[in-house]
Amino acid sequence: MEVLRIGAGPLFQIRYLCGPLLKIRKEFPDTRIEFVAGLYRDSMADLSSFQLDIVFGAHEAHALEDQLHFVPMTEVEQGVALRNGHPLSDRVSLGATTLSSLDWVIYGKRAEDAGLLNGFFKRAGIPIPNYPLLTSSFTTGLQIVAGSDAAMMVPIDLAPALPVSGIALHKTSPEIALMPAGGFLRRATLEFKVVAALLREVQNGIDREL
Repeated sequence: MEVLRIGAGPLFQIRYLCGPLLKIRKEFPDTRIEFVAGLYRDSMADLSSFQLDIVFGAHEAHALEDQLHFVPMTEVEQGVALRNGHPLSDRVSLGATTLSSLDWVIYGKRAEDAGLLNGFFKRAGIPIPNYPLLTSSFTTGLQIVAGSDAAMMVPIDLAPALPVSGIALHKTSPEIALMPAGGFLRRATLEFKVVAALLREVQNGIDREL
């Protein structure tokens, strides 16, 4: 495989991919790696159109095309990022009623990217809160949270590796979403040794950290 094109969401790109990429670079020196950090819907569209070979992220329960295959590796719980010292940061449990009063930063660039959060409030019978900012930059979203009283949905497992300081992640009750996460790829791509090696190394890394 001359080129391996990888896409990933925040959890995998920040916490789970660096070590495995370094290892497969040594094992497969003739394969060039192209990595794209992107939004779920953009990455999945690029996978379907053969612009990416594998995408790492959470499975949001959308039906996959027949050509695509999902390799489950872990579960991802979505939590809430708040700045340290936020008025709600000392709450033991954060529910939909309490969180609905906040402004929310949405990691995305379209209304559909707030779908998981919308579902959380709808299940509680609460109107959708204010979403004053959508950003396709995960880091910028966290910087906004660190400097304001806004909230942002972030995977709980990112707590040890947040790229912005002054923020804490909080669980909600019930959870915003709990989803399987892993690798999406075309079935034919599984035949390549470099792809199998990457999947193995990512899974090994996750298992060591859990």
